[in-house]
Amino acid sequence: MRPEQTEKIYVEEMFRRSCEKNNWPLEGQLNVTRLTGDASTRKYFRISNQKNSSFVACLDNPITAPDNDFLYVGKLLKDNQVRTPHIYDSDLSMGYILEEDLGDITFIKFLSEINSVNDELNYYTKCLDEIIKIHKINVSSITREQIRSRYFDFEKLYSEMQMTLQYFCHGILEVPKDDPRILILEAEFKKICQALEEYPVKVLCHRDYHSRNIMVKNEELIVIDFQDARIGTPFYDLVSLLEDCYYQIDEANIVTLKKYYYSILREHLGITNAVDFDYFYELSKLQRVFKAIGSFAYIYITRNDKRYLKYIGFAMEKIKAVLLRRQEFVSLRKNLFGIYYEN
Repeated sequence: MRPEQTEKIYVEEMFRRSCEKNNWPLEGQLNVTRLTGDASTRKYFRISNQKNSSFVACLDNPITAPDNDFLYVGKLLKDNQVRTPHIYDSDLSMGYILEEDLGDITFIKFLSEINSVNDELNYYTKCLDEIIKIHKINVSSITREQIRSRYFDFEKLYSEMQMTLQYFCHGILEVPKDDPRILILEAEFKKICQALEEYPVKVLCHRDYHSRNIMVKNEELIVIDFQDARIGTPFYDLVSLLEDCYYQIDEANIVTLKKYYYSILREHLGITNAVDFDYFYELSKLQRVFKAIGSFAYIYITRNDKRYLKYIGFAMEKIKAVLLRRQEFVSLRKNLFGIYYEN
C-alpha cells in the first residue's frame, strides 16, 4: 500500500474517533482527499461526505503536550477577535487536528477577481484590520513560554539573512564562499538587523502574514499559518503584507495603507515619528524580502519544489528599489546586484 493511501486510512480512522467522542452522526460514505500543502512539512486532508459537510485534518509530528503553538496562538487570536479556523477536535499525541474547512480560495486567488484598485484597497484594508488586532494584543498577556521567549532579535533576523546567502547566493547563484563580496553583504545586513533589533516598539507578530496565508470564505478573511508567531517590531508583519513577493499592490494603495496603519496604531504603540516609521519600514522591507528569497531557494534546493522560484526576480527588484532610494546602502546595492546580474 502506498504511503498516501495509508495516510488517508489513518485520517478516516481519526475522524471516526472524533465523531464518536463528540457524538456527531456519521452521515454517508467518507471521502478523504489530500490537499496541496504549504511551504511546511504539515499535511492536510479534506474529509467530506455525501451530505456536503466537510472538515480538514492536519497531520503533524506527534507530541505529548496538552497543546501546541498552533492551538495556543489560535485561541489567543480568537480571544482578540481575529478570525482564525475553528478547531473541532485534536489529539496531539497522534499528530492530529481537525479544523474548519476554509475552502480553496486564498487571498491572492481572490485578488485575481477584483475589478479595480479601489477594490484592492478595500480588501487590503480588511487584511490590515486583522493584523492591527494582533498588534494590539498585550505582549505581557502571553502565557505560553515558547511564544513569550521567541523574539525577532539580532540573532534571529541575521540567521534569516544567512539562510539566503547560503541557499540563494551560494546554492542557486553558485557564488564561491570566499568571494569578498559576500563579506560585504554580511556586514551590511548585520547593520540592518542590529537597527531592527534596537527599534523599541515590540508587538506579537504573525511572522508570515501575506496573501497565501489569508483565506477567503464567503468574502470573510480568515488568518492561517500563525503557529510560528513571535515578538518583534510591527514592521515585520506590515512589510510581509504590503511588500508581498507574490503580489504587487498598487503603489498609491501602499502609501494609503501605511498611513492607515500608522494613524490607528501610532498612539497605541507609541510610534510618534512618521519619518522613523518610514525608515524602519524600509529597513524591514530589505530584511524581510531578502529572507523570502532565501525561503524560495531553500524549498527548491531541499525539496526540489520549483513553485516559488518565479518570485525571486520580483523580490530582487523590490530590494533594488529601496537601495536606490537609500544612499547609505550603496555598497550593499552594488555588491548584491553585481553578484545577481552576473549569474
